[in-house]
Amino acid sequence: MVLDSWKHKRIVILGFGKEGQSTLKFLRKHFPAKEIFIADRNPDLPGQFKNLGNISWITGEDYLKDIFAFEIIIKSPGIPLKDKGTSVITSQTDLFLQLYRKQTIGVTGTKGKSTTSSLIAHIIKQETGDTLLIGNIGVPPLEKIDAFNDHTRIVQEISAHQLEHIKVAPHIAVLLNLYEEHLDHFENSSNYFSAKENILLRQKSHDYAIINAESSLNGSINLALPTAAELKKFALDNDGTVDAYLQGESIHLFQDKEERTFSLKNFKLQGIHNVLNAMAAILATSLSGISGEAIQRGLDTFEGLPHRLQFVGKKHGIEFYNDSISTVPETTIRALETLKDVKTLILGGFDRGLKYDLLYDYLKNSEVETLIFTGPAGKRMQEEYTGSQKKTFLNEMESIVKFVADTTKDGGKCLLSPAASSYDRYQNFEARGKAFEEAIKNL
Repeated sequence: MVLDSWKHKRIVILGFGKEGQSTLKFLRKHFPAKEIFIADRNPDLPGQFKNLGNISWITGEDYLKDIFAFEIIIKSPGIPLKDKGTSVITSQTDLFLQLYRKQTIGVTGTKGKSTTSSLIAHIIKQETGDTLLIGNIGVPPLEKIDAFNDHTRIVQEISAHQLEHIKVAPHIAVLLNLYEEHLDHFENSSNYFSAKENILLRQKSHDYAIINAESSLNGSINLALPTAAELKKFALDNDGTVDAYLQGESIHLFQDKEERTFSLKNFKLQGIHNVLNAMAAILATSLSGISGEAIQRGLDTFEGLPHRLQFVGKKHGIEFYNDSISTVPETTIRALETLKDVKTLILGGFDRGLKYDLLYDYLKNSEVETLIFTGPAGKRMQEEYTGSQKKTFLNEMESIVKFVADTTKDGGKCLLSPAASSYDRYQNFEARGKAFEEAIKNL
């Protein structure tokens, strides 16, 4: 077991949020008396946490100063740290996969991770309750190790931050798409893509790699990645090389020299991107041994997740849609293509330096009549965009929604699909979406 080699080494948990706390709880089970170090920028943590056993704290602005003096660094997602010296940089995700990768379906991609992971778990539950949904969706993996056994099918949503330092990968790995994102952390798109690609590059010869081969909707996925795993591809059209494709209202799946068909007539999620998410889920669950009947039931009954092209309601004759999950321009384009006839679009938020040329080109030929910009990213978009739509800049959600009500024609659609992160004003995209919905209620 990987932990056996850590008995006599100095271990530091880097970052003591929800994941760091569950990491300590896990380590305490294996090392009840061992001194464990915790490094975090927040100087108030030692006073907030008592009775943690043999703990030494490193807090304050200089908490990273001597971090490479430790032999094992268990890093929380989002803290920038590059390899240096002989320290082993690992993470809860890496530790979990070293222990349980053989029973794990891992899902990553710039967009669609949560939807696809949730759909996979929902499909599996149609056949067996012995499954667990963990990871970036909000449940630290090590927090749930007492909730499963050797036969449990584990579905793990994995972000680029969590993949950055993995040394092993899930038995079944799904790579949905790659778009420019998180440049504030990774500095450039090449570093970001490399972190994501680890989910395939760290696989073994008896594993499965599921890849989006749809050229117009897979972003920058390199279909020739040198993975040791058996490759399974999905796309909208059948070019003779894919394992799943769309025909009419059905997804066709090739597996073990047989073809199976799954109907999308009752599939509730809108947009061609969600059809591709469904293909990935069908491939992952079929490779996991789930029956065709259970897969079809799962497709028919999955309700989707909030803040993803969610219809909020109709007020003052205007249909309001919440797509707060959109933090890149490509997903905003997908949302506009899916809904059609959107008259008012809300854009902006935290500026991560993304390029918006693709979105600008799309908007110039769209049916959007009014653009509302917000946040630093919105300020930059407003300055860069040269289209003919009406444009305004507002920062308060209440003011934004009131402006929509005053200016959008009766029967029109208003879409919040920001193409930017929420961190200028909100803790996450969920908080931003809830603020939007609350402002609509108060109209």
